[in-house]
Parts: sequence; C-alpha cells; structure tokens
Amino acid sequence: MATKKAAKQTGPERVDCKSFNGARRGVVLEKFTAQTADRFFGAEFALIELDHYPSPVWSTTKYLKAPPKKDLYERLRADPDAAVRELVALDPVSLVRTVARVSGGQHSHCDGSMRWVGFARAMEPVAATEALVSLIERVRSSKEALALDEPAALDGSEYSKSDFKSGPNVRGEYVDFALRYALERLWTLEFSKGQKKLDAFLPGPLFARARALWPSDAALFDAPFEMPRLERFVGGLSTKFNKSCGLDEKHPLVQGTGY
Repeated sequence: MATKKAAKQTGPERVDCKSFNGARRGVVLEKFTAQTADRFFGAEFALIELDHYPSPVWSTTKYLKAPPKKDLYERLRADPDAAVRELVALDPVSLVRTVARVSGGQHSHCDGSMRWVGFARAMEPVAATEALVSLIERVRSSKEALALDEPAALDGSEYSKSDFKSGPNVRGEYVDFALRYALERLWTLEFSKGQKKLDAFLPGPLFARARALWPSDAALFDAPFEMPRLERFVGGLSTKFNKSCGLDEKHPLVQGTGY
C-alpha cells in the first residue's frame, strides 16, 4: 500500500527549546557547527528567535525538538487573524478551556502568560492589542467563565502537558490574569522604546477599552513604559561560554534546562 510522504516544511524551522519551562517556541535563524565540541554543549548550535523574547539567543541543538503535531498554539499562531475570529466566536466557558490549553489552567511552575505574548507578536502591536483585549472582554462577559474551576480534560493539543501533570484545574480567573499579563508585557516589548504613555500608541477607543480592564491601576496607563530587565522575559542566558563554543558574543547562550 502506498504511503503519503511528509509535506516539506515551508518557511523558517519552528522549534521547541526545552530550556524554558514557560514560553519556549521560536524559529531557527541560523545554525553553527563549532570546530571543537564543548564537553557540555557539544558542537551543534542554533540561533533562535523566540516568539516572546526581544532578541535572538544561541542554544545547543541538544535542547531543540519539533513542536508537537497536534499543538494548538502552533496552529493559532500560524494564522493569528483567523485564530482571533475563531476564539472570540467561542462561548466564554469554551474560550477559557481553550486559552488554558496554551497558558496552563492555573498558576504553576511556569509563566503561561508569556505564550500569549508569543502569539500576539505574530501580529502588529495595535492589532495584537485589539486581539488580546477582545479575548479578555469575551472571558469577562460571563460570570460562569470567570468562576470556572474544573479538572483539565487533555486532548493532546496542550502547549505543555507538564502544566497539568499534577492535576491543576482550569480556572477562569487565571485565564483572565494570563491574558491581561500577556497584554501588559506585549506593550512593554513593543512600546517602551519611545518613553511615551500608552495613549500615544493606541487609537482612543481601543485605549479606553484596554484601560477599562484595569480600573484601579492608573500607573500602567499614566506613566511611560520602560523596558524591564530581560530576565523578566527569560532566565538562564549568558555569554560566559560563547567564546569557548566558537560563538559570537552578540547573542547570549542558553546555559541549561529548567528556566
């Protein structure tokens, strides 16, 4: 019986870098083979542009694997405009369950909000803001969705099954938090360079909708954004071993797993 050949990959190579417990997806920008293998890192390296991080990083290829074939995040990020229409059309409870497959059901060892930063950065900043605001508004339109607290039902499309290995529930209030925190971090990445207030970047109606999501946090909207320390976005990076691995020191190297 004839078998179908796997479709050839088009576009940049997508990878999952196991160094990062939270957000860890990205694309390979280039690969490098060192003349001499390092006893820990080896000789094969890749420069990765992580979805959620502001600049590329080096990683040993030992830490890299292909994203799962059924992965929901990869499908949504491949066509974010269609994804937003699909997500907003869900009833609020179903939306909470779907968002949780990407960000995790509740607070855990990782920061699932970073994954929605990665999703949003596939769009231009104003459209990304509109998308995340719309998702939050949809979740908040239902008291039942916000109050949801139920065991996760896994179907293989989760960003990381380890988020649920100890049995954390899917909680509406955490999904709301994850999306709002993703929105704040998106703004920090995209709007902090100009040292301007948020209303300088967003259309008036969208700014008003966003501000309504934080009724008691005036500082977020009344002060210029400042770029935080990069450790806020990912830890475990350094240029300490770049030279010994034959790498340039322009981009840091991932030091190990578990960050």
